[in-house]
Amino acid sequence: MVLTAIERATIAGYVDTMESYGYELAVIDGHAGSCPICAAWEGVIVSVSGENRDYPSLDEAESAGCFHPRCLHGITTYYEGISRAPAGGFRSGPREVREPDAAYTARSRQRYMERQIRKYKDRALVAQTPLQKRQAMNKVHEWEDALDEMIQGQPSTNYLYRHRDREKPISGNELLHKQPTHQRISSDGRKVIPETLYNKLIGPVLQSGGIVERGTEFAENHLRSQGAFVSHIGGMLFFRKDATISDVIEEFFHYHQERGSGYAQYTGTEQILRMEIDAKLHLISIAERYKIPSEETELTRRELQDYERRLEEWLRSH
Repeated sequence: MVLTAIERATIAGYVDTMESYGYELAVIDGHAGSCPICAAWEGVIVSVSGENRDYPSLDEAESAGCFHPRCLHGITTYYEGISRAPAGGFRSGPREVREPDAAYTARSRQRYMERQIRKYKDRALVAQTPLQKRQAMNKVHEWEDALDEMIQGQPSTNYLYRHRDREKPISGNELLHKQPTHQRISSDGRKVIPETLYNKLIGPVLQSGGIVERGTEFAENHLRSQGAFVSHIGGMLFFRKDATISDVIEEFFHYHQERGSGYAQYTGTEQILRMEIDAKLHLISIAERYKIPSEETELTRRELQDYERRLEEWLRSH
């Protein structure tokens, strides 16, 4: 698969950087709701070259199924006596593969429910009669209620919340067709980033070796498979053609976060949450400068509050 190749190329690039600085050992990070195979390798110290026989090699981890398509796991350089241990501590080898935990099962169930919501929203958009549209929307409401009930019944440590961007219909949004044709509006009703600003922001990313796909068939298919409007895998960034100012700036910020070393002392869930918080704070700080619409900034503030709450809960539980 193309995505698998991209993910492996990203890890290979990180390994090349490590080796250029003389580092040999890395640790596989972790996150809540991991798939059973990857969970077995969380916290394992691996030899990136395979020469250090005290630890399994990175190739062994990949051969065992770690870093599969859409996997959220990555590696960070292991500094003995400095690196912060993940929740389960460091290990010199994988543990046995266990049954999926409750968090993974809940995430899988959530993705299924989101697909049902999208499906019936699509049906409503292409309905030929008022009755067909009403029947489709009734199913949308049923699945939305079921999803809310499922999420509310989950413990906070599973970090489940509504991803409304993943519930948007693939066929588009009626709001898009209600706008005057001279306005550039995204499929969820937000203002599309002006081309002049986009070209200004993309320059430093391309100069640093990044690859950007926007509005291409490959980008659209990738984002549709992820249920997202923006995404990035290592040095490759994906945007829909109707990406907004917030979409582009935040994803470029994440790109620079991952290229730096400011979060190397964190792993897994804590690292992800801290990176998201800093990205939201950055968006808010430059909102006036880049004329980000107030409704986008308000959404960013709500997302920031949610990430801060989740980080506080994570820190209390660890």
